[in-house]
Amino acid sequence: MILGTGVNGIELQLGTAYSPVESLQTRKKTAYRGDVETDSGRVTAVLKLLKMEDIAREALCWTLARMLGLPAPQAFLVQVDPSVVIGRYAGNPQNLAFGSEEIRRRFQNPSEKEMAMLRNWQFAVPCAVFDTWIYCTDRFPNNLLIDVNENCWLIDHDEALPNYVSFDLESDSSLFQILREGRLESELRFMKRSAENFSEKCRNIDLEKVQRLVDGNSPHDTFAKQIADHIEFLKNRAEILPTLIAKEFSFRQTQFVLDDDVREEMERYE
Repeated sequence: MILGTGVNGIELQLGTAYSPVESLQTRKKTAYRGDVETDSGRVTAVLKLLKMEDIAREALCWTLARMLGLPAPQAFLVQVDPSVVIGRYAGNPQNLAFGSEEIRRRFQNPSEKEMAMLRNWQFAVPCAVFDTWIYCTDRFPNNLLIDVNENCWLIDHDEALPNYVSFDLESDSSLFQILREGRLESELRFMKRSAENFSEKCRNIDLEKVQRLVDGNSPHDTFAKQIADHIEFLKNRAEILPTLIAKEFSFRQTQFVLDDDVREEMERYE
């Protein structure tokens, strides 16, 4: 059962990790699996031992995703006693980790069936727009989970909102790349309209409320400055998000698969 999956479930839960904590093989080697005790009970979660600035990114992006109605597993801010993590300490002096309720399966070496499911996923375009907004370029395949019911879930945002990126820098969403491939021109036009509609939802989000939620749910005040800087980035980037989305679809028509009626019209003039 995924906790707090409703659109209104946007509270970062606080918890404490219990021994034993199992190390997971990940690219950064900072992830662990363990039981977390929260006010709602005990749950198995994936814990990431990160610097506080990266936990701030995770917390902010998770809150944004939930406020936008995107599927993201319940998140936790977890106290991890260094003694339960053999050979490694938490990535910050507060021994705080970012946790996500565990969904076992990632899109690793996805099958044709899984790729088809992803291309028809109802949140695929909104997620691609969201990634463009937060400058997340590595969503697929590693940062997208699939559960037993073939629902997809967004995870891992500690590399989003990078400090070195200006708000107007173009990004190339890995999801947009997948979604555009082999599409008919009419499908691309429809996809572009859907992306534009969701970009308006991003532009209209109450970022001050987002900031209050993240700051209010954090047990430490070290988030405040980092969150404020990211909020300013998001405000500025939201204003040009329609332009960034348009550029995702500004490819030469010869790259598109043409509809039959469009192809016939072209042949008529050849």
